Order: sequence, then structure tokens, then C-alpha cells
Amino acid sequence: MHAETERLVLRSFTAEDLPGFTALITNVMAGPYAAYGDPFPTDEAGLRELLCFLAGTEQFFAVTLRDDGRLIGMFSLNETGREGERNFGFCLHSAYHHHGYAREAGRALIQYAAETPGLDHLISFTAKLNVPAVALLQALGFVITGETDDVSFACDEQGQRIRYVSCTCMKQLI
Repeated sequence: MHAETERLVLRSFTAEDLPGFTALITNVMAGPYAAYGDPFPTDEAGLRELLCFLAGTEQFFAVTLRDDGRLIGMFSLNETGREGERNFGFCLHSAYHHHGYAREAGRALIQYAAETPGLDHLISFTAKLNVPAVALLQALGFVITGETDDVSFACDEQGQRIRYVSCTCMKQLI
């Protein structure tokens, strides 16, 4: 997959992305929303192994600035095991929050999904407390369809599993 927007390029990962990928994942894992997502490794060997995995699949996409190629984020369309469905995921380096990049990349990825034969809808899970992510999903056309703690990676300060909202984006909404 390769898509370009006014300011961004979405493309497959490559081994050359290691410095930018390291900066991205280190930043994301140190941020306030780290407890809500997949626990990524932050050591050099773990990051190298993860990048190798991501580069070998067509389900994860590097988001880079169009003008200088700087890696600023990662989006995904993971297989869920259900026919016609993919899981929409994303993370963005905090230095690039509040500039419209996530919305721009999300729209491009949803357009790509809409043009993918056999793909009927997207789902996404995010922590209910991750208000910016919930707002982004809704701005992209996702509809909240429920709540669960079955996908929780962590607990809150009281030891309770973090509640997630489940969202769906039907192809006809794209």
C-alpha cells in the first residue's frame, strides 16, 4: 500500500525506518495513553524485531511527512479472523498531535479500505478514557457500538480493568 495526501505518505515499513520508528515507539510508550494500547518493546533488539515483523506484513503502515520523509506515526488494518472485517489502529508521535495529521492519515487509510474488494467494514477498540482517540474515530465515521473490558491490556489506579469502547465503520459510511 502506498497512499499520498496533501501532507503525508502512508506506506509499508522498511528496515531503514528504524531510527524514526524507535523515536515513535519510545515516545508513544512514555506518553499518557501508553497503558491503553499494545505494550510495545522499547529496547533496541525488541524494536528491531517488531519493525522486521511490521515490514513483513501488509497490515501496518508507516505515516511519514511528505516534504521530508520523517516518520511520525503508524496506522494499521489488522486482520481480525472474520471475513470482510479489519481492525483499524493508530498511534502518532506526540510532537505531531493537534495538527490534523491523524485525521488526514485516517481518511486516506479508510479510503484505501473502501477500495479493497471483500472488505465490508472496519472495527476499532480504544480506551473509553482516551478521549482524543474516541473523538478521532467518531470524526472518521466510526460509530460507538458498545463497551467492554475483554480487550484490556492494563488496569487503572484502582486495579480495575480499563474499559474500552468498540466502534464500527461500515463501508457505506466511508
